[in-house]
Amino acid sequence: MFPSMEKHLTNTIAQSKKKRCTSISAFSEGELANIEVNNELLDLEHRLRKVSEETLSQSASFVFTLKNQIGGLAAALKLFQDNRINVVHIESRKSRYRNSEYEIYVDIEADNSRLTDIVSLLESQVSSIAFGNVPCSPLDKNGKEITKVPWFPRKISDLDQSSNRVLMYGTELDADHPGFKDKVYRQRRKSFTDIAMNFKHGQCIPYVEYTETEIQTWGTVFRELNKLYPKYACREHLVNLPLLQQHCGYREDNIPQLQDVSNFLKERTGFQLRPVAGYLSPRDFLAGLAFRVFHCTQYIRHQSDPFYTPEPDCCHELLGHMGLLADPNFAQFSQEIGLVSLGATDEDVQKLATCYFFHSGVWTL
Repeated sequence: MFPSMEKHLTNTIAQSKKKRCTSISAFSEGELANIEVNNELLDLEHRLRKVSEETLSQSASFVFTLKNQIGGLAAALKLFQDNRINVVHIESRKSRYRNSEYEIYVDIEADNSRLTDIVSLLESQVSSIAFGNVPCSPLDKNGKEITKVPWFPRKISDLDQSSNRVLMYGTELDADHPGFKDKVYRQRRKSFTDIAMNFKHGQCIPYVEYTETEIQTWGTVFRELNKLYPKYACREHLVNLPLLQQHCGYREDNIPQLQDVSNFLKERTGFQLRPVAGYLSPRDFLAGLAFRVFHCTQYIRHQSDPFYTPEPDCCHELLGHMGLLADPNFAQFSQEIGLVSLGATDEDVQKLATCYFFHSGVWTL
């Protein structure tokens, strides 16, 4: 051993003693060879253990659904017995989705191959099967699982994507519509449709210069409803009607502008109006309420029958809904209905819409 190396080892041993550690003597060539062999054996043992763990029994949990019939559960459990699979735990409950079915939860022990086999066998005998838990997807009215949540707006500007999805009317009128044969009226409706279709969130609602015929139709409806309000309208509407007359130009000889009414509502309850060309689906209409936006038509019903309209017009909207939207409590109720509708099933949306439409109008023609 060289003197310099000997000195280095002496210092190293001395430092080790200071750290209260024992020194390790050098391995011989034979011992080093044994270590290499042992390392190979340890590596081999590790790999064998890994393979063994993969093939040995492992725990798994899943849920399968059975029709409520005699012998159904016994037949399913026999599959586990025939395939030598140990059922550790089992429980059942009535299906949350169909009264005619039961959900069976099982914990089992099986190797990978048997687990795959039992799942394949069960799929041919049960209604559905899922690992870990019961499927949480709701079902539609036909019993079909809904795997995707319907689109809904995340922010108020998203209403630009849904407010133009008019289901009926707009520029197209049915044959039984009072204005169907009136070319002038149909052309007029097109101008209102263009306003609604081109509107974007953040813009001011364009002011409309209503014709003398339209003002006369409005006046006829306005006079008749004002005779009925004292007897039939609710207190909230009666309180807000004078304010609408004072701030928004509600008069027999004047049709209020949507932007003026929107400004008034915004200050009173945070609601605002958005022009719409015709009927929206309940889902799209209620989605607006979630953001305190009320989709409002701008056109007037046909003058030939002022006390009938097959669709909402601004007589219906302005004289029937605005008084309640100016009430803070009803405005809050409207928004909550809208919020609940976001992403809801079609069946639930229909129920919400029915509830809202029966409570949102005071007295409308």
